[in-house]
Amino acid sequence: MTDPVALLLDHLDGVRRSGTAWMARCPAHEDRHASLAVAAGDDGRALLTCHAGCSTAAVVASIGLAMSDLYPRTNGADGPARPAPPRTRDLETRYRVRVADGSHSAERIEHVRLDRADGSKRMWWERDGRKGLAGVSTSSFALYRIDEIAAGGGEQAVLVEGEKAADALAGIDIPAVATVTGAATIPCRDALLALAAMDVVLWPDADGPGLGHMQRIAAELDSIARAVVWVTPPLDAPAGWDAANASPDVARRLILEARPADPVATSMPDLVVVPAPSSPMGVARRLVADRFTDADGMTVIRAWRGGYCAWDGRCWPERDGATIRSETYGYLEHAVYEVETLLGTMLKPWDPTKSKIANAIEALAAVTHLAPTVQPPAWLAGEGLPDPHDLVVTANGILHLPDRQLLPHDPRLFVGHSVPFAYDPDAAEPTRWLAFLADLWDDDPDSITLLQEMFGYALSGDTGLQKIMLLVGPTRAGKGVIARVLTHLLGRHNVGAPTLA
Repeated sequence: MTDPVALLLDHLDGVRRSGTAWMARCPAHEDRHASLAVAAGDDGRALLTCHAGCSTAAVVASIGLAMSDLYPRTNGADGPARPAPPRTRDLETRYRVRVADGSHSAERIEHVRLDRADGSKRMWWERDGRKGLAGVSTSSFALYRIDEIAAGGGEQAVLVEGEKAADALAGIDIPAVATVTGAATIPCRDALLALAAMDVVLWPDADGPGLGHMQRIAAELDSIARAVVWVTPPLDAPAGWDAANASPDVARRLILEARPADPVATSMPDLVVVPAPSSPMGVARRLVADRFTDADGMTVIRAWRGGYCAWDGRCWPERDGATIRSETYGYLEHAVYEVETLLGTMLKPWDPTKSKIANAIEALAAVTHLAPTVQPPAWLAGEGLPDPHDLVVTANGILHLPDRQLLPHDPRLFVGHSVPFAYDPDAAEPTRWLAFLADLWDDDPDSITLLQEMFGYALSGDTGLQKIMLLVGPTRAGKGVIARVLTHLLGRHNVGAPTLA
């Protein structure tokens, strides 16, 4: 069955809901004030009243319909509705606009749209009845329909390009405003400030210029609006498709599905939804869960003694603050959080700033805190494990010194370094090293034993004994060789200032 009211509204401009009826610009005369009322009768027929005096027959004829179209018809039980006939005449629509800062208030500035019967359109500006703007910039104009939103105390608005798209949404009770600048320009900041503290849904036209237009506006609204989200046009939408082309159900669905993402992307990546910036502890816990937790649920970053240590697959080397800050920025750069609005639950960009990141990192230190009394090597969890002082972390596992057993790497073993080579139980005796030591201390085996103990102490990673070994001797007596060998055993990244020379 055809709906005569819907059929009429499809052929009218400036449609808006008014109680149980609709108001629109009358096509039978030059209507600037939406003087045509459209309502549904008890029998389903469409009732028309032009407050300027145009007859119903004149209104119907001007949009290419017949009087019979005012009555519902059935095309069979489930047959499709009869398609609306095409326009048979040009239709001119005038949209009144004003300058955002209040200047030129005594003048009548209109955006005129001419929809031709052949489907083409033409638009121009008039200032006090004369074509052109005579020096007034379109970027200075207020958003179309913003006064209606402000008068109603609205806290949300859908921002579209063009007056016709805004009127289409307003006709189905969706608060909508429009830019009137064209895609090449965006409204001035004074115009956009009318959206301050609002939840704004950006609905771009489905073409490159339309997307670019809304992207530039989004950059300005970032510091103005409370939340900014995007409508993504359907993948099969033709070029130029906008809100005026969407059915009411599709329009409402797209708005509820709006997301804070780049609409240029052909496929939208999964968004990371985190707590709001006002909940830094929640953000830190989510960051740890997503980035700093292994497959077994072990936290692999620890705030310890004023810094951070991070598990690298073998041990827990220090992680500098700049790296932590960079990782936090990277995680939150494209994150979003949920905001409850009158349009429903929306996703707002987390938008990391210096202060937000500082709060998140401070919370991260609290969430990952490890008591400063923990002295490596130490086990962070587990029972019945080997004495950590009997373990040396190598490239291919953890060597248990008492029985020479090689254990798998384990993040529960908190130790700051590993040696850069693999343990080889079948390695040959270091004859050249032993010969070198014999040349140094051929009559002093105790010195060789002491050096061996100090090498073992350094390899263990234990610093609890607080001991230092001082090698004293003349030039080219072997001190540098010993220091270089120990440096290579420990790994250069584990050594600082090994000599005083």
